Amino acid sequence: MRLFILFLFVINLFGQDIVTLFKNGQYLQICNKRWDYIEKYRYKDEKKLSLVAYSCLKNYKLIFALDLAKNMTVTKMGRNNALYITSLFLTKKLIISYLRGDDINLSAVNIPYLKDSLIGKIFRYIKLHKPAVKDYSVTFTMDGLKYKVYPFDHSTNLIIEIYKNGKLTKKVTVW
Repeated sequence: MRLFILFLFVINLFGQDIVTLFKNGQYLQICNKRWDYIEKYRYKDEKKLSLVAYSCLKNYKLIFALDLAKNMTVTKMGRNNALYITSLFLTKKLIISYLRGDDINLSAVNIPYLKDSLIGKIFRYIKLHKPAVKDYSVTFTMDGLKYKVYPFDHSTNLIIEIYKNGKLTKKVTVW
């Protein structure tokens, strides 16, 4: 019986339109099926590809969103969304380079300020205030919240911890 219920759930989930899934907040499911959507909508519907990319970004799966950015080339909207995603990726890479002590002058880097993105806000803070790096991490206060930012081991993942009143309120892994 359980197997049948699981089967019905899977059929229902995969049978739903991407817009319905998106409206229902099923971002992770959408992002995980990104290659199916790329095959289905490439060169046909970049609005839906943008929904898939946004779903990946909602889950901080930036590397997965890059898969979509590479395939959004037909419309101006698609290309602009692809530029936004690649700018986020560059921003993340620059933060990781800064944290790892690479000889990089962030003041000389001129990329758009992505104020609607957590990564963009953190990059801007680091660029303007140059917080000291200790053990490959920085800790600073911005907008009444304390942030601790560090790379995950030797991967390209970035960890962001957010504290309020000394208590961890959110921990994000940016892939």
